[in-house]
Amino acid sequence: MPSDSPSTSGEPSSQPSLTPSESAQPSSGPSSVPSYLPSIRPSTSTQPSDVPSLFPSVSAEPSMAPSCLSQPQPTCAQLSGGGWVRVRHVPAGDTWHPANDTLAGTEVYGDSSIECAPWSVEFASTVVGYNEFLFATGDCSKWLAATTDAVIGSNYDRSEERKILASSDNEFTYSAKWLNRPDKDEDPWVSIINHIDARDDGKILYGEASYGGDHAANILPLNDGADVYIRNRTCAQLYGGDWVRVRHVPAGDTWHPANDTLAGTEVYGTENFDSAPWSVNFASKVVGYNEFLFATGDCTKWLAATTDAVIGSNYNNALREILASSDNPSTSSSAKWLNRDGIDEDPWVSIIDHIPAVPAGKILYGEASYGGDHAANILPSSGGADVYVRFR
Repeated sequence: MPSDSPSTSGEPSSQPSLTPSESAQPSSGPSSVPSYLPSIRPSTSTQPSDVPSLFPSVSAEPSMAPSCLSQPQPTCAQLSGGGWVRVRHVPAGDTWHPANDTLAGTEVYGDSSIECAPWSVEFASTVVGYNEFLFATGDCSKWLAATTDAVIGSNYDRSEERKILASSDNEFTYSAKWLNRPDKDEDPWVSIINHIDARDDGKILYGEASYGGDHAANILPLNDGADVYIRNRTCAQLYGGDWVRVRHVPAGDTWHPANDTLAGTEVYGTENFDSAPWSVNFASKVVGYNEFLFATGDCTKWLAATTDAVIGSNYNNALREILASSDNPSTSSSAKWLNRDGIDEDPWVSIIDHIPAVPAGKILYGEASYGGDHAANILPSSGGADVYVRFR
């Protein structure tokens, strides 16, 4: 068979030469016998060749091979409500992020315009006050969103479940067992499902210290690497926005200490000091307010209603109109609440009917430091709760 490259031997080849004839005499006319042997030299003709060249093209046209600089940017920033900013990237490969800052976002390396190499920017200066993470594969097919507190708020091992706001597996809040051990460079490990199962199923979404093995091999090469995104999300953006926070109770085992039947007249604590309960005067904060937003501290459970629906009259296990909620964000609904005369802890406001809302952890407002399951089933796991008002 003819060689695909020129012979370097000084001996003549017994095979037909792949080089053009070296005759100095021009041909007197076109040969009546076309050559069927491809040239091993790049063609200088401006006409396309019907025979594939054995050398790469020397054309000035851009290569069709993927470029580190020209790959389209991921669209994961639109996931789970959008507003995400990408801050850390690892390309398809066999190792995780080279960072070793326990996801604090303090390590800066690489070039954020290059997709085929790892890079990271400083998180805090990129999005001031960020409070949520999005971990996603480069193709955006596998992802999860979680609060910064759930991911790096404390150390934990695989025996402790961490809350996931939403993921490619589940659009609703659930939990998975991750790792964030203080003595392990590769931690935190963040995954869509429990860590051990996630390793085998290719559902790990974050690791550090260039850790490899199946943790990386089962997902990064198959899904265009992985990225970290952050955003600063506040409940004030929910249901059309423009909400002003007026009352807060932190994660704990009791509801608001107020006892003003949600009139907003009781003032206590220090506004925006969220480690303790506080309340401001509602009417002076937003003149003429006519809508309430009740939300958990992590903004995952919420409902909006008019002031009239909530406190316009007394009622006992009666249906009240909800403008929108985390259960029905785009349509109105109704639920049975309580606002009984002479009962200190009322009004009780919930996403669903009051009685099933207690075990389901869907109570969003109560007073008089009421505890029990009304508080225990939601406040500790959801970052406490808040009241917002606006004028519409």
